[in-house]
Amino acid sequence: MCYFASHQSEEETLARLSKGRALLALDDRGRIVGTVTVSPPGSLGHHCEVYGRPEVSVFHQFAVAIDSQRRGIGSRLLDEIEVQAREIGATQLACDTAEDAYHLIALYQKRGMEQVGYADWDDTNYRSVLLLKSLGSAG
Repeated sequence: MCYFASHQSEEETLARLSKGRALLALDDRGRIVGTVTVSPPGSLGHHCEVYGRPEVSVFHQFAVAIDSQRRGIGSRLLDEIEVQAREIGATQLACDTAEDAYHLIALYQKRGMEQVGYADWDDTNYRSVLLLKSLGSAG
């Protein structure tokens, strides 16, 4: 699989992080060990119909360094993006991941996300699963 984030340039990383609120997790030495970005509702509509809905925020650029996984960092980042998404007016939160990334799909489903469709992005060589979660009322 050719995950775009695994080979994107620094400029593309900055552009993607700039599409919303970027959160970083730092270790006790100040090293970045996790990241996620949540975009404002409806702002990524050019990607797919689900992402264009006015009530839907999308999270992306989600990663935790391999040597920092299984410490709750990813869970804390996902908890915080739900808070951030509500703050920027979303009542639903969406994401996508490769349909063969069973561990990630299971993680997102455990957090209350439901599969709502598929996407075939131009910059990847696999089909992605679209997932969506209700956040309740905004505000």
